Amino acid sequence: MSIGNLKEKIHLYVRRKKISKINMPVRSTCGLSRAKKIGIVFRLTSGERDQKIIKLGKDLATQNIIADLLAYTPSLKSKKGNPPLDVAIFTDKDLNWLWFPKSKKLNDFINNDFDILISLCTTKCMPVESIVALSKAGFRVGAYSNHSLALYDFMVQNNFKGKEELLMQEIIHYLKIIK
Repeated sequence: MSIGNLKEKIHLYVRRKKISKINMPVRSTCGLSRAKKIGIVFRLTSGERDQKIIKLGKDLATQNIIADLLAYTPSLKSKKGNPPLDVAIFTDKDLNWLWFPKSKKLNDFINNDFDILISLCTTKCMPVESIVALSKAGFRVGAYSNHSLALYDFMVQNNFKGKEELLMQEIIHYLKIIK
């Protein structure tokens, strides 16, 4: 067993303990037609994909839906150019060694009463999973994977690995159908 695997197993154990102690809201299905506030969390790539996610946030705003965007990147030093202004960004410095939030902005995001929380990660990303798991959102949506069955209330299944734009389109499609 590698140190990374051990760290992940410890994280999952501690996360289950933390969740059992948190007073989580009652989960309920919510579609775009009823949503007033949506959180979107994703991994920052500083590319065209990020711009499409930001555009999604702006499109939701035209439908009178407040959209808070939160992006993870291990370090801002590794990104070229300036990070997007419309997105709250968190790095490894905002997390403890087990990927749990330690900064105020992350705790504020987690404690936000989103009607829907959308994760646009197509591969395992423990910092993002930690945010999703601890979130007080009423309805959590993301890509299907065996390791994240307990994270989401609604999962979209397909081969999305590296195709966050397709995942985003599919999630929005299904959220429009849900009443």
